[in-house]
Amino acid sequence: MFWNRGFTIEPEEVPDTPENICFAVAKYCAERDMDFEFEKREYPVIARINGRRYEITKKYAHRYWFNLWVLRCKEIRM
Repeated sequence: MFWNRGFTIEPEEVPDTPENICFAVAKYCAERDMDFEFEKREYPVIARINGRRYEITKKYAHRYWFNLWVLRCKEIRM
């Protein structure tokens, strides 16, 4: 597998289970009118968003002057 591009999602609450990660991704995509479909609902979550496959993981990131949990979506190319 080759990693190409991706994006991050900053959820309102810390997603502690794969179900909550899926919920946060679904909410993000619905707010932006993006097509999405989950291929794998266990950690790491795999979803097809706007026709591209992404691996979605939870990461602790430094933003500006504070730290927070984000969902990192990296494109999977096969």
